[in-house]
Amino acid sequence: MGDLPLSMAFGITSEDVVTVYDSKYGITIDDEEAERLFDLLDQDLVAVEACKGGTDMDDQLEAAYNEIERQLDELGELN
Repeated sequence: MGDLPLSMAFGITSEDVVTVYDSKYGITIDDEEAERLFDLLDQDLVAVEACKGGTDMDDQLEAAYNEIERQLDELGELN
């Protein structure tokens, strides 16, 4: 069996991008914008950070959301 991407272990969707914008900034984005932003993310890196969050799913999700926010900020998408 070959190497699988980490995003297979912990996956995110464009809905997670919507949640980050809404919960962190109170901004509502549409599905098209969420998909565009989702495609910019390094999903494997999000999965790595989620796994570093611990074994509790809520902690992993929070770590993933923090990484999504960090990447979007780095890309200049939160300005």
